[in-house]
Amino acid sequence: MKRKDNRKRTFIIGAIIIAFFVSFPFLYKALLYGAAYVLWGFMAYFVGNVPLSEILSWWTVFPE
Repeated sequence: MKRKDNRKRTFIIGAIIIAFFVSFPFLYKALLYGAAYVLWGFMAYFVGNVPLSEILSWWTVFPE
């Protein structure tokens, strides 16, 4: 019984690792865009004197 549980655990860990490597290019791009947006927000607020309400209201650019 213990050997069967060990195989199941190995399969689950392997599936998680494979899923991570398959999804890595997509996660990388999402994290990169998120970091760029945060950096742009800091620059706009501190350097460009853009109001914080304008920075946080990015969803208003989408058509209704």
